[in-house]
Amino acid sequence: MKGVISVGLTANTFAALPPCGATLSGTTAFVSTPAGLWRCSPQGSHWLWQAIPCTADLGGTVAYESDVPQLWACVGAQWQPVTLPPCPPGPQGVPGPASLVATAAEPPGPNCVSGGTRVDVGADANGNGVLDPSEVQRTAYVCNGLPADDAPCISGALHCAAQQPQQCDASNTWQDTGPSCTSLDQACVAGACVGVCAPGTKRCLGNGVQTCGPNGEWGTPLSCTTGVAHGTATCTDGACSGFACDAGYTLCGSSCDDLTSDSDNCGACGHGCQGGACNAGLCPAVTLATLSWVPQGIALDASNVYWTQLDNTGTNGSVWKVPVGGGAPVALVSAGLLSPHGIAVDGTNVYWTNEGSAVGTGTIMSIPIVGGAAATIASGLGVPLGIAVAGSRVSWTDRDVPSTGFGPVLSMAAGGGAVTTLASGQKQPDDIAANSTTVFWSTFTGNTVMSAPAGGGAVTSLYVGTQATLVELTGIAIDDTHLYFGDTTGALMRIPLSGGAVQTLATVANPRRLAVDATSVYVITNDSTTQRVLKVPKTGGAPLVLASNAPPAPLPAKSVAVDGTSVYWLTGGAVMKVAK
Repeated sequence: MKGVISVGLTANTFAALPPCGATLSGTTAFVSTPAGLWRCSPQGSHWLWQAIPCTADLGGTVAYESDVPQLWACVGAQWQPVTLPPCPPGPQGVPGPASLVATAAEPPGPNCVSGGTRVDVGADANGNGVLDPSEVQRTAYVCNGLPADDAPCISGALHCAAQQPQQCDASNTWQDTGPSCTSLDQACVAGACVGVCAPGTKRCLGNGVQTCGPNGEWGTPLSCTTGVAHGTATCTDGACSGFACDAGYTLCGSSCDDLTSDSDNCGACGHGCQGGACNAGLCPAVTLATLSWVPQGIALDASNVYWTQLDNTGTNGSVWKVPVGGGAPVALVSAGLLSPHGIAVDGTNVYWTNEGSAVGTGTIMSIPIVGGAAATIASGLGVPLGIAVAGSRVSWTDRDVPSTGFGPVLSMAAGGGAVTTLASGQKQPDDIAANSTTVFWSTFTGNTVMSAPAGGGAVTSLYVGTQATLVELTGIAIDDTHLYFGDTTGALMRIPLSGGAVQTLATVANPRRLAVDATSVYVITNDSTTQRVLKVPKTGGAPLVLASNAPPAPLPAKSVAVDGTSVYWLTGGAVMKVAK
Protein backbone atom coordinates (compact mmCIF):
# COMPACT_ATOMS: atom_id res chain seq x y z
CA MET A 1 0.00 0.00 0.00
CA LYS A 2 1.42 3.33 -1.06
CA GLY A 3 -0.28 5.55 1.51
CA VAL A 4 -3.52 7.07 2.83
CA ILE A 5 -5.07 10.28 1.50
CA SER A 6 -7.42 12.04 3.92
CA VAL A 7 -10.61 13.21 2.23
CA GLY A 8 -12.21 16.35 3.62
CA LEU A 9 -15.23 16.70 1.28
CA THR A 10 -17.48 14.43 -0.75
CA ALA A 11 -19.92 15.38 -3.55
CA ASN A 12 -22.06 13.58 -6.11
CA THR A 13 -20.76 15.68 -9.05
CA PHE A 14 -17.95 18.12 -9.63
CA ALA A 15 -20.48 20.94 -10.09
CA ALA A 16 -21.70 20.31 -6.54
CA LEU A 17 -18.31 21.12 -4.99
CA PRO A 18 -18.02 24.46 -3.18
CA PRO A 19 -15.88 27.14 -4.85
CA CYS A 20 -12.16 26.52 -4.40
CA GLY A 21 -10.57 29.35 -2.42
CA ALA A 22 -7.90 30.09 0.16
CA THR A 23 -10.06 28.70 2.97
CA LEU A 24 -10.13 25.28 1.27
CA SER A 25 -6.44 25.28 0.27
CA GLY A 26 -5.05 21.75 0.36
CA THR A 27 -8.45 20.15 0.91
CA THR A 28 -9.02 16.89 -0.92
CA ALA A 29 -12.51 16.07 -2.18
CA PHE A 30 -13.97 12.86 -3.57
CA VAL A 31 -16.56 13.12 -6.40
CA SER A 32 -18.60 9.97 -6.89
CA THR A 33 -19.90 10.63 -10.44
CA PRO A 34 -17.56 10.08 -12.16
CA ALA A 35 -15.38 8.71 -9.33
CA GLY A 36 -12.30 10.84 -8.79
CA LEU A 37 -10.24 12.81 -6.30
CA TRP A 38 -9.81 16.59 -6.54
CA ARG A 39 -7.58 18.91 -4.53
CA CYS A 40 -8.13 22.66 -4.02
CA SER A 41 -4.88 24.35 -5.12
CA PRO A 42 -3.73 27.83 -6.15
CA GLN A 43 -3.25 28.38 -9.88
CA GLY A 44 -1.97 31.72 -11.03
CA SER A 45 -4.07 34.48 -9.54
CA HIS A 46 -6.98 32.24 -8.52
CA TRP A 47 -7.76 28.89 -6.94
CA LEU A 48 -9.03 25.81 -8.78
CA TRP A 49 -9.91 22.21 -8.05
CA GLN A 50 -7.14 20.00 -9.52
CA ALA A 51 -7.74 16.36 -10.37
CA ILE A 52 -5.71 13.64 -8.58
CA PRO A 53 -5.70 10.93 -11.26
CA CYS A 54 -5.39 7.28 -10.30
CA THR A 55 -2.07 6.60 -12.02
CA ALA A 56 0.42 3.76 -11.78
CA ASP A 57 2.49 5.56 -9.15
CA LEU A 58 -0.61 5.81 -6.88
CA GLY A 59 -1.59 2.16 -7.30
CA GLY A 60 -2.56 0.77 -3.93
CA THR A 61 -3.10 4.20 -2.38
CA VAL A 62 -6.31 4.55 -0.39
CA ALA A 63 -8.43 7.60 0.35
CA TYR A 64 -10.45 7.72 3.54
CA GLU A 65 -13.38 9.94 4.57
CA SER A 66 -13.92 9.59 8.30
CA ASP A 67 -17.22 11.49 8.41
CA VAL A 68 -18.97 9.06 6.03
CA PRO A 69 -17.01 6.74 6.74
CA GLN A 70 -15.87 5.43 3.37
CA LEU A 71 -12.67 4.00 1.90
CA TRP A 72 -11.58 4.26 -1.75
CA ALA A 73 -8.59 2.61 -3.39
CA CYS A 74 -6.62 3.44 -6.54
CA VAL A 75 -6.99 0.18 -8.49
CA GLY A 76 -6.62 -0.33 -12.25
CA ALA A 77 -6.39 3.43 -13.03
CA GLN A 78 -9.72 4.09 -11.25
CA TRP A 79 -10.75 5.16 -7.76
CA GLN A 80 -13.02 2.44 -6.47
CA PRO A 81 -15.00 2.10 -3.22
CA VAL A 82 -13.69 -0.58 -0.87
CA THR A 83 -16.11 -2.60 1.21
CA LEU A 84 -14.40 -4.59 3.93
CA PRO A 85 -16.13 -7.78 5.11
CA PRO A 86 -17.00 -7.82 8.76
CA CYS A 87 -14.72 -9.85 11.00
CA PRO A 88 -16.17 -12.47 13.32
CA PRO A 89 -16.25 -11.35 16.91
CA GLY A 90 -13.45 -12.62 19.13
CA PRO A 91 -13.06 -12.91 22.86
CA GLN A 92 -13.04 -9.76 24.87
CA GLY A 93 -9.44 -8.61 25.15
CA VAL A 94 -7.58 -6.37 27.47
CA PRO A 95 -8.14 -2.73 26.53
CA GLY A 96 -5.19 -1.49 24.49
CA PRO A 97 -3.67 1.92 24.20
CA ALA A 98 -5.62 4.67 22.46
CA SER A 99 -4.86 5.47 18.82
CA LEU A 100 -3.56 8.97 18.13
CA VAL A 101 -3.17 11.05 14.98
CA ALA A 102 -0.80 14.00 14.70
CA THR A 103 -0.40 16.43 11.79
CA ALA A 104 2.36 18.85 10.93
CA ALA A 105 3.25 21.09 8.00
CA GLU A 106 5.46 19.35 5.43
CA PRO A 107 7.88 21.66 3.65
CA PRO A 108 8.51 21.27 -0.11
CA GLY A 109 10.80 18.36 -0.65
CA PRO A 110 10.92 14.74 -1.70
CA ASN A 111 7.68 13.86 0.16
CA CYS A 112 5.65 16.76 -1.31
CA VAL A 113 7.08 18.77 -4.21
CA SER A 114 4.95 21.79 -3.34
CA GLY A 115 4.71 21.06 0.38
CA GLY A 116 1.67 19.84 2.24
CA THR A 117 0.72 18.13 5.48
CA ARG A 118 2.45 15.18 7.27
CA VAL A 119 0.00 12.80 8.99
CA ASP A 120 1.40 10.47 11.73
CA VAL A 121 -0.67 7.63 13.21
CA GLY A 122 0.20 5.41 16.20
CA ALA A 123 -0.79 3.97 19.60
CA ASP A 124 -0.38 5.96 22.82
CA ALA A 125 1.82 3.31 24.49
CA ASN A 126 2.75 5.41 27.52
CA GLY A 127 -0.73 6.80 27.98
CA ASN A 128 0.34 10.45 28.07
CA GLY A 129 -2.17 11.55 25.39
CA VAL A 130 0.63 12.69 23.04
CA LEU A 131 1.87 10.82 19.99
CA ASP A 132 5.57 10.64 20.73
CA PRO A 133 8.06 10.02 17.87
CA SER A 134 8.73 6.52 19.17
CA GLU A 135 5.00 5.73 19.02
CA VAL A 136 4.54 6.62 15.32
CA GLN A 137 3.57 3.50 13.45
CA ARG A 138 2.60 5.01 10.10
CA THR A 139 3.06 8.27 8.19
CA ALA A 140 1.17 9.69 5.19
CA TYR A 141 1.36 12.98 3.33
CA VAL A 142 -1.39 15.23 1.96
CA CYS A 143 0.45 17.24 -0.67
CA ASN A 144 -0.41 20.57 -2.21
CA GLY A 145 -1.11 20.57 -5.97
CA LEU A 146 1.66 21.39 -8.35
CA PRO A 147 1.63 24.84 -9.96
CA ALA A 148 0.29 24.47 -13.51
CA ASP A 149 3.48 25.43 -15.25
CA ASP A 150 5.62 23.18 -13.00
CA ALA A 151 3.65 19.92 -13.38
CA PRO A 152 5.87 17.12 -14.70
CA CYS A 153 5.24 16.35 -18.38
CA ILE A 154 4.64 12.61 -18.63
CA SER A 155 3.31 11.35 -21.94
CA GLY A 156 -0.52 11.43 -21.88
CA ALA A 157 -0.77 13.63 -18.76
CA LEU A 158 -3.14 16.61 -18.73
CA HIS A 159 -2.73 19.97 -17.05
CA CYS A 160 -3.69 23.63 -17.31
CA ALA A 161 -1.36 26.40 -18.40
CA ALA A 162 -3.33 29.28 -16.90
CA GLN A 163 -6.71 28.78 -18.66
CA GLN A 164 -5.25 26.77 -21.57
CA PRO A 165 -5.85 22.96 -21.47
CA GLN A 166 -2.72 21.00 -22.46
CA GLN A 167 -1.63 17.40 -22.87
CA CYS A 168 1.89 15.97 -22.73
CA ASP A 169 2.88 14.39 -26.05
CA ALA A 170 5.20 11.43 -26.70
CA SER A 171 8.22 13.73 -26.64
CA ASN A 172 7.28 14.95 -23.15
CA THR A 173 6.24 18.38 -24.45
CA TRP A 174 3.04 20.14 -23.41
CA GLN A 175 0.63 20.76 -26.37
CA ASP A 176 -2.59 22.82 -26.46
CA THR A 177 -5.64 20.56 -26.79
CA GLY A 178 -8.22 23.19 -27.77
CA PRO A 179 -9.22 26.81 -27.34
CA SER A 180 -8.61 28.68 -24.11
CA CYS A 181 -11.30 28.08 -21.52
CA THR A 182 -11.64 31.85 -21.17
CA SER A 183 -13.05 32.05 -24.70
CA LEU A 184 -15.71 29.49 -23.70
CA ASP A 185 -16.65 31.36 -20.52
CA GLN A 186 -15.37 28.36 -18.53
CA ALA A 187 -12.44 27.45 -16.29
CA CYS A 188 -9.54 25.06 -16.90
CA VAL A 189 -9.50 22.21 -14.36
CA ALA A 190 -7.16 19.18 -14.64
CA GLY A 191 -6.51 19.90 -18.29
CA ALA A 192 -10.15 20.35 -19.35
CA CYS A 193 -12.60 23.24 -19.63
CA VAL A 194 -15.45 22.91 -17.17
CA GLY A 195 -18.48 25.09 -16.47
CA VAL A 196 -18.54 27.71 -13.79
CA CYS A 197 -22.32 28.43 -13.55
CA ALA A 198 -24.99 27.30 -11.11
CA PRO A 199 -27.20 24.60 -12.70
CA GLY A 200 -30.63 25.92 -13.72
CA THR A 201 -29.66 29.59 -13.81
CA LYS A 202 -30.43 31.60 -16.94
CA ARG A 203 -28.79 34.56 -18.61
CA CYS A 204 -28.91 36.51 -21.87
CA LEU A 205 -26.27 35.85 -24.53
CA GLY A 206 -26.78 38.12 -27.50
CA ASN A 207 -30.55 38.05 -28.03
CA GLY A 208 -30.97 34.53 -26.72
CA VAL A 209 -31.64 32.82 -23.41
CA GLN A 210 -28.82 30.57 -22.15
CA THR A 211 -29.45 27.99 -19.40
CA CYS A 212 -26.81 26.44 -17.12
CA GLY A 213 -26.92 22.66 -17.37
CA PRO A 214 -26.53 20.09 -14.57
CA ASN A 215 -22.80 19.90 -15.27
CA GLY A 216 -22.36 23.59 -14.52
CA GLU A 217 -21.84 24.50 -18.19
CA TRP A 218 -23.78 27.08 -20.18
CA GLY A 219 -25.97 25.51 -22.88
CA THR A 220 -26.69 26.66 -26.42
CA PRO A 221 -28.58 29.99 -26.46
CA LEU A 222 -32.23 29.83 -27.57
CA SER A 223 -33.06 32.82 -29.74
CA CYS A 224 -35.88 35.07 -28.53
CA THR A 225 -37.09 35.38 -32.13
CA THR A 226 -37.42 31.62 -32.72
CA GLY A 227 -40.97 30.93 -33.96
CA VAL A 228 -41.94 34.62 -34.11
CA ALA A 229 -42.17 35.60 -37.74
CA HIS A 230 -42.33 39.27 -38.70
CA GLY A 231 -41.13 40.47 -35.30
CA THR A 232 -38.45 40.46 -32.66
CA ALA A 233 -38.17 40.06 -28.92
CA THR A 234 -35.53 41.22 -26.45
CA CYS A 235 -33.76 39.02 -23.94
CA THR A 236 -33.88 40.70 -20.53
CA ASP A 237 -32.73 39.13 -17.26
CA GLY A 238 -32.64 35.65 -18.79
CA ALA A 239 -36.11 35.78 -20.39
CA CYS A 240 -37.61 36.83 -23.72
CA SER A 241 -39.86 39.87 -23.41
CA GLY A 242 -40.82 43.08 -25.16
CA PHE A 243 -42.10 41.59 -28.42
CA ALA A 244 -42.03 44.15 -31.23
CA CYS A 245 -43.69 43.44 -34.57
CA ASP A 246 -42.45 44.64 -37.94
CA ALA A 247 -44.23 47.52 -39.64
CA GLY A 248 -47.64 46.40 -40.89
CA TYR A 249 -47.96 43.62 -38.29
CA THR A 250 -49.75 43.52 -34.93
CA LEU A 251 -48.93 41.43 -31.89
CA CYS A 252 -51.78 38.94 -31.34
CA GLY A 253 -50.89 36.82 -28.34
CA SER A 254 -47.34 35.66 -29.10
CA SER A 255 -47.41 36.06 -32.89
CA CYS A 256 -47.11 39.02 -35.23
CA ASP A 257 -50.01 38.99 -37.70
CA ASP A 258 -51.15 41.07 -40.67
CA LEU A 259 -54.66 42.19 -39.75
CA THR A 260 -55.41 42.99 -43.39
CA SER A 261 -55.01 39.39 -44.57
CA ASP A 262 -54.88 36.96 -41.62
CA SER A 263 -58.12 34.96 -41.64
CA ASP A 264 -57.78 34.22 -37.90
CA ASN A 265 -57.10 37.86 -36.98
CA CYS A 266 -58.98 39.84 -39.59
CA GLY A 267 -59.24 43.54 -38.78
CA ALA A 268 -58.55 42.82 -35.11
CA CYS A 269 -56.81 40.15 -33.02
CA GLY A 270 -59.08 37.16 -32.48
CA HIS A 271 -61.59 38.10 -35.21
CA GLY A 272 -61.74 34.98 -37.38
CA CYS A 273 -63.38 34.61 -40.77
CA GLN A 274 -64.71 31.06 -40.09
CA GLY A 275 -62.76 29.60 -43.00
CA GLY A 276 -63.17 32.56 -45.34
CA ALA A 277 -60.34 34.70 -46.69
CA CYS A 278 -59.52 38.02 -45.04
CA ASN A 279 -59.24 40.85 -47.56
CA ALA A 280 -58.30 44.41 -46.59
CA GLY A 281 -59.14 43.61 -42.98
CA LEU A 282 -62.66 42.36 -43.76
CA CYS A 283 -64.10 38.87 -43.70
CA PRO A 284 -66.23 37.96 -46.72
CA ALA A 285 -69.88 38.92 -46.40
CA VAL A 286 -72.32 36.17 -47.43
CA THR A 287 -75.57 36.87 -49.29
CA LEU A 288 -78.30 34.66 -47.84
CA ALA A 289 -81.06 36.02 -50.07
CA THR A 290 -81.25 38.47 -52.97
CA LEU A 291 -84.35 40.66 -52.81
CA SER A 292 -86.41 42.37 -55.47
CA TRP A 293 -88.48 44.14 -52.79
CA VAL A 294 -87.36 46.52 -50.04
CA PRO A 295 -86.62 44.81 -46.67
CA GLN A 296 -87.91 46.37 -43.44
CA GLY A 297 -87.40 44.41 -40.20
CA ILE A 298 -85.26 41.40 -39.24
CA ALA A 299 -85.59 38.65 -36.59
CA LEU A 300 -83.50 35.60 -35.80
CA ASP A 301 -83.75 32.23 -34.08
CA ALA A 302 -81.35 29.28 -33.95
CA SER A 303 -82.37 28.05 -37.41
CA ASN A 304 -83.59 30.90 -39.57
CA VAL A 305 -83.45 34.59 -40.41
CA TYR A 306 -86.90 36.20 -40.81
CA TRP A 307 -87.71 39.51 -42.47
CA THR A 308 -90.52 41.71 -43.73
CA GLN A 309 -90.39 43.44 -47.11
CA LEU A 310 -92.38 45.84 -49.33
CA ASP A 311 -92.77 46.12 -53.06
CA ASN A 312 -92.00 49.34 -54.90
CA THR A 313 -95.51 50.70 -54.22
CA GLY A 314 -94.74 50.70 -50.50
CA THR A 315 -98.00 48.94 -49.64
CA ASN A 316 -97.90 45.32 -50.84
CA GLY A 317 -95.73 43.34 -48.45
CA SER A 318 -94.61 39.81 -47.49
CA VAL A 319 -92.84 37.82 -44.74
CA TRP A 320 -89.91 35.48 -45.50
CA LYS A 321 -87.36 33.21 -43.88
CA VAL A 322 -84.04 31.66 -44.94
CA PRO A 323 -81.77 29.18 -43.07
CA VAL A 324 -78.92 30.87 -41.18
CA GLY A 325 -76.46 28.55 -42.93
CA GLY A 326 -77.83 29.40 -46.37
CA GLY A 327 -80.42 27.80 -48.60
CA ALA A 328 -83.58 28.60 -50.47
CA PRO A 329 -85.70 31.46 -49.05
CA VAL A 330 -89.25 30.49 -48.05
CA ALA A 331 -92.24 32.84 -48.18
CA LEU A 332 -94.34 32.57 -45.02
CA VAL A 333 -96.72 35.18 -46.46
CA SER A 334 -95.95 35.78 -50.13
CA ALA A 335 -97.96 38.98 -50.73
CA GLY A 336 -100.97 41.07 -49.77
CA LEU A 337 -99.75 42.55 -46.48
CA LEU A 338 -100.39 46.26 -45.98
CA SER A 339 -96.97 47.81 -45.25
CA PRO A 340 -95.38 45.22 -42.92
CA HIS A 341 -92.63 46.72 -40.78
CA GLY A 342 -91.24 45.35 -37.48
CA ILE A 343 -90.85 41.60 -36.91
CA ALA A 344 -90.16 39.32 -33.88
CA VAL A 345 -90.00 35.58 -33.26
CA ASP A 346 -90.39 33.21 -30.30
CA GLY A 347 -90.16 29.43 -30.19
CA THR A 348 -93.50 28.97 -31.94
CA ASN A 349 -94.54 31.94 -34.06
CA VAL A 350 -93.36 34.89 -36.09
CA TYR A 351 -95.05 38.26 -35.26
CA TRP A 352 -95.04 41.47 -37.28
CA THR A 353 -96.66 44.88 -37.54
CA ASN A 354 -98.69 46.07 -40.54
CA GLU A 355 -98.94 49.86 -40.82
CA GLY A 356 -102.16 49.48 -42.81
CA SER A 357 -103.52 51.66 -45.60
CA ALA A 358 -104.56 54.50 -43.29
CA VAL A 359 -104.54 55.48 -39.62
CA GLY A 360 -106.73 53.06 -37.72
CA THR A 361 -106.17 50.14 -40.09
CA GLY A 362 -102.93 48.86 -38.61
CA THR A 363 -102.69 45.27 -37.37
CA ILE A 364 -100.50 42.82 -35.48
CA MET A 365 -100.24 39.43 -37.18
CA SER A 366 -98.61 36.06 -36.51
CA ILE A 367 -97.83 32.83 -38.30
CA PRO A 368 -96.21 29.57 -37.14
CA ILE A 369 -92.46 29.50 -37.82
CA VAL A 370 -92.98 26.27 -39.81
CA GLY A 371 -95.58 27.97 -42.01
CA GLY A 372 -99.34 27.81 -42.12
CA ALA A 373 -102.21 30.26 -41.87
CA ALA A 374 -101.48 33.84 -40.81
CA ALA A 375 -103.67 35.25 -38.02
CA THR A 376 -104.52 38.80 -37.00
CA ILE A 377 -104.16 39.08 -33.23
CA ALA A 378 -104.77 42.86 -32.91
CA SER A 379 -106.46 45.32 -35.27
CA GLY A 380 -107.78 48.85 -35.47
CA LEU A 381 -104.37 50.26 -34.65
CA GLY A 382 -102.87 53.56 -35.71
CA VAL A 383 -99.44 53.10 -37.35
CA PRO A 384 -97.70 50.20 -35.55
CA LEU A 385 -93.93 50.06 -36.14
CA GLY A 386 -91.50 48.27 -33.78
CA ILE A 387 -92.40 44.94 -32.16
CA ALA A 388 -90.87 42.68 -29.48
CA VAL A 389 -91.87 39.36 -27.91
CA ALA A 390 -90.75 38.14 -24.46
CA GLY A 391 -92.29 36.30 -21.54
CA SER A 392 -95.36 35.20 -23.59
CA ARG A 393 -96.30 38.81 -24.39
CA VAL A 394 -96.08 40.83 -27.61
CA SER A 395 -95.43 44.58 -27.32
CA TRP A 396 -95.26 47.27 -30.00
CA THR A 397 -94.98 51.00 -30.69
CA ASP A 398 -97.79 52.86 -32.48
CA ARG A 399 -97.71 56.32 -34.05
CA ASP A 400 -101.49 56.76 -34.15
CA VAL A 401 -101.43 60.49 -35.05
CA PRO A 402 -99.32 60.73 -38.24
CA SER A 403 -99.45 64.51 -38.44
CA THR A 404 -97.68 64.82 -35.07
CA GLY A 405 -96.27 61.33 -34.63
CA PHE A 406 -97.58 61.00 -31.06
CA GLY A 407 -98.84 57.61 -30.06
CA PRO A 408 -98.98 54.80 -27.48
CA VAL A 409 -96.92 51.75 -26.58
CA LEU A 410 -99.17 48.67 -26.41
CA SER A 411 -98.95 45.05 -25.23
CA MET A 412 -100.98 41.85 -25.26
CA ALA A 413 -100.66 38.11 -24.68
CA ALA A 414 -98.85 36.41 -27.56
CA GLY A 415 -101.82 34.15 -28.16
CA GLY A 416 -104.25 37.07 -28.44
CA GLY A 417 -106.63 38.82 -26.10
CA ALA A 418 -107.08 42.28 -24.65
CA VAL A 419 -104.62 45.00 -25.59
CA THR A 420 -102.95 46.84 -22.69
CA THR A 421 -101.77 50.43 -23.04
CA LEU A 422 -98.31 50.68 -21.42
CA ALA A 423 -97.88 54.39 -22.23
CA SER A 424 -99.69 57.04 -24.27
CA GLY A 425 -98.78 60.38 -25.79
CA GLN A 426 -95.25 59.25 -26.71
CA LYS A 427 -93.53 61.48 -29.29
CA GLN A 428 -92.88 59.22 -32.30
CA PRO A 429 -92.38 55.95 -30.40
CA ASP A 430 -90.00 53.91 -32.51
CA ASP A 431 -87.76 50.96 -31.65
CA ILE A 432 -88.70 48.54 -28.86
CA ALA A 433 -87.10 45.76 -26.77
CA ALA A 434 -88.44 43.57 -23.95
CA ASN A 435 -87.53 40.97 -21.37
CA SER A 436 -89.88 38.82 -19.29
CA THR A 437 -90.80 41.68 -16.93
CA THR A 438 -90.23 45.01 -18.66
CA VAL A 439 -90.75 46.73 -22.01
CA PHE A 440 -88.29 49.41 -23.23
CA TRP A 441 -88.74 51.82 -26.12
CA SER A 442 -87.24 54.89 -27.73
CA THR A 443 -89.00 58.00 -28.98
CA PHE A 444 -87.49 59.10 -32.27
CA THR A 445 -87.99 62.86 -32.19
CA GLY A 446 -88.73 62.92 -28.47
CA ASN A 447 -85.14 61.77 -27.92
CA THR A 448 -86.04 59.70 -24.85
CA VAL A 449 -85.70 56.11 -23.64
CA MET A 450 -88.63 54.85 -21.56
CA SER A 451 -89.71 51.67 -19.78
CA ALA A 452 -92.81 50.15 -18.21
CA PRO A 453 -93.79 46.80 -16.65
CA ALA A 454 -94.80 44.31 -19.35
CA GLY A 455 -98.27 43.90 -17.88
CA GLY A 456 -98.79 47.64 -17.33
CA GLY A 457 -97.84 50.09 -14.60
CA ALA A 458 -95.84 53.23 -13.95
CA VAL A 459 -93.79 54.55 -16.87
CA THR A 460 -90.12 55.34 -16.15
CA SER A 461 -88.00 57.81 -18.08
CA LEU A 462 -84.51 56.27 -18.32
CA TYR A 463 -82.95 58.88 -20.60
CA VAL A 464 -83.85 62.32 -21.87
CA GLY A 465 -81.51 63.56 -24.57
CA THR A 466 -80.86 66.93 -26.16
CA GLN A 467 -84.09 68.46 -27.41
CA ALA A 468 -82.30 70.14 -30.29
CA THR A 469 -83.52 70.11 -33.86
CA LEU A 470 -82.42 67.02 -35.83
CA VAL A 471 -81.08 65.23 -32.74
CA GLU A 472 -83.09 62.01 -32.72
CA LEU A 473 -82.78 58.53 -31.22
CA THR A 474 -82.38 55.58 -33.56
CA GLY A 475 -82.24 51.94 -32.40
CA ILE A 476 -82.15 50.23 -28.99
CA ALA A 477 -81.09 46.79 -27.70
CA ILE A 478 -80.87 45.22 -24.23
CA ASP A 479 -78.94 42.57 -22.34
CA ASP A 480 -79.38 41.40 -18.74
CA THR A 481 -78.01 44.61 -17.22
CA HIS A 482 -77.99 47.50 -19.72
CA LEU A 483 -79.89 49.18 -22.51
CA TYR A 484 -77.87 50.28 -25.55
CA PHE A 485 -78.93 53.07 -27.91
CA GLY A 486 -77.68 55.60 -30.42
CA ASP A 487 -78.66 59.03 -31.70
CA THR A 488 -78.19 61.01 -34.87
CA THR A 489 -75.17 62.88 -33.46
CA GLY A 490 -73.30 59.56 -33.79
CA ALA A 491 -73.16 58.76 -30.07
CA LEU A 492 -73.47 55.08 -29.19
CA MET A 493 -74.44 54.85 -25.50
CA ARG A 494 -75.61 52.55 -22.74
CA ILE A 495 -77.52 52.96 -19.47
CA PRO A 496 -78.46 50.50 -16.69
CA LEU A 497 -81.89 48.90 -17.20
CA SER A 498 -83.09 50.50 -13.98
CA GLY A 499 -81.71 53.91 -14.94
CA GLY A 500 -78.53 55.71 -13.92
CA ALA A 501 -75.42 57.19 -15.47
CA VAL A 502 -75.17 57.18 -19.25
CA GLN A 503 -71.90 55.89 -20.74
CA THR A 504 -70.80 56.79 -24.27
CA LEU A 505 -69.23 53.70 -25.84
CA ALA A 506 -68.13 55.16 -29.18
CA THR A 507 -68.94 57.79 -31.77
CA VAL A 508 -69.96 56.44 -35.18
CA ALA A 509 -71.43 57.98 -38.31
CA ASN A 510 -75.24 57.81 -38.47
CA PRO A 511 -76.01 54.79 -36.25
CA ARG A 512 -79.26 52.98 -37.02
CA ARG A 513 -80.52 49.69 -35.55
CA LEU A 514 -78.57 47.75 -32.88
CA ALA A 515 -78.00 44.19 -31.67
CA VAL A 516 -76.03 42.94 -28.69
CA ASP A 517 -74.33 39.73 -27.52
CA ALA A 518 -72.27 38.82 -24.44
CA THR A 519 -69.32 41.08 -25.31
CA SER A 520 -70.21 43.53 -28.06
CA VAL A 521 -72.74 45.90 -29.59
CA TYR A 522 -73.40 45.63 -33.33
CA VAL A 523 -74.69 48.65 -35.17
CA ILE A 524 -75.75 49.47 -38.73
CA THR A 525 -74.53 52.86 -39.94
CA ASN A 526 -75.44 54.82 -43.07
CA ASP A 527 -74.17 58.02 -44.59
CA SER A 528 -74.41 59.45 -48.09
CA THR A 529 -71.84 57.05 -49.57
CA THR A 530 -71.14 54.21 -47.15
CA GLN A 531 -73.07 51.52 -45.33
CA ARG A 532 -71.24 49.69 -42.55
CA VAL A 533 -71.71 46.99 -39.93
CA LEU A 534 -69.65 47.85 -36.83
CA LYS A 535 -68.69 45.92 -33.70
CA VAL A 536 -68.08 47.91 -30.51
CA PRO A 537 -67.05 46.53 -27.08
CA LYS A 538 -69.96 46.70 -24.63
CA THR A 539 -67.75 48.53 -22.16
CA GLY A 540 -66.56 51.02 -24.79
CA GLY A 541 -63.72 51.14 -27.27
CA ALA A 542 -62.76 51.53 -30.91
CA PRO A 543 -65.29 50.18 -33.44
CA LEU A 544 -64.26 47.27 -35.66
CA VAL A 545 -65.63 47.38 -39.21
CA LEU A 546 -67.16 43.98 -40.02
CA ALA A 547 -68.64 44.92 -43.40
CA SER A 548 -68.58 47.99 -45.61
CA ASN A 549 -70.79 48.50 -48.68
CA ALA A 550 -71.40 44.77 -48.87
CA PRO A 551 -73.03 44.74 -51.26
CA PRO A 552 -73.57 48.37 -52.37
CA ALA A 553 -77.27 49.01 -52.44
CA PRO A 554 -79.55 51.81 -53.58
CA LEU A 555 -81.28 51.98 -50.20
CA PRO A 556 -79.82 52.30 -46.69
CA ALA A 557 -78.97 49.26 -44.60
CA LYS A 558 -81.65 48.71 -41.97
CA SER A 559 -82.14 46.11 -39.26
CA VAL A 560 -79.43 43.93 -37.65
CA ALA A 561 -79.39 40.71 -35.58
CA VAL A 562 -76.67 38.52 -34.05
CA ASP A 563 -76.19 34.91 -32.95
CA GLY A 564 -73.23 32.93 -31.60
CA THR A 565 -71.14 33.14 -34.77
CA SER A 566 -72.43 35.76 -37.17
CA VAL A 567 -74.07 39.14 -37.67
CA TYR A 568 -77.10 39.39 -39.99
CA TRP A 569 -78.51 42.54 -41.56
CA LEU A 570 -80.80 43.86 -44.25
CA THR A 571 -79.56 46.09 -47.01
CA GLY A 572 -81.49 47.53 -49.94
CA GLY A 573 -81.31 44.39 -52.02
CA ALA A 574 -80.22 41.47 -49.85
CA VAL A 575 -80.19 39.58 -46.58
CA MET A 576 -76.53 39.42 -45.51
CA LYS A 577 -74.33 37.81 -42.86
CA VAL A 578 -70.67 38.05 -41.84
CA ALA A 579 -68.49 36.40 -39.21
CA LYS A 580 -68.72 38.44 -36.02
